[in-house]
Amino acid sequence: MKISLALTTGFWNELYFYRAKFIITEWSLFVLYTGFSSLGQINLFEVDKLKIDKIFIDDLLNIKKKQNLVKSIIAMAKSLSLTVVAEGIETNEQLLCLKQFGCHLGQGYLLSKPLSVDEIETLLNSSNNII
Repeated sequence: MKISLALTTGFWNELYFYRAKFIITEWSLFVLYTGFSSLGQINLFEVDKLKIDKIFIDDLLNIKKKQNLVKSIIAMAKSLSLTVVAEGIETNEQLLCLKQFGCHLGQGYLLSKPLSVDEIETLLNSSNNII
């Protein structure tokens, strides 16, 4: 089992991050709506995943500029050998669009509602595991 932890801008200091890297097996970096300042952290930390915030996924199908931006984020992440995770997927159309753009993983109500620890354990132990 892998443990993944999301890193948001300004949350971790370098010393804590490097100390925690021995325990946590994967790190995610959010691309936040508030700006791209978090992208500068890619050089500072050993990041494994880049997470695209829900705000970029909302209206993805209707706004060409947003589509181009998401495509560019995915291309940049792939060029850095990062796994791309899109948050806030609510429709099959969004999921299909993100797959066509090359997004690796997704989160959102289309795939699963938020689960409690007990529900996650039940899901992981089920034979039809979709995670």
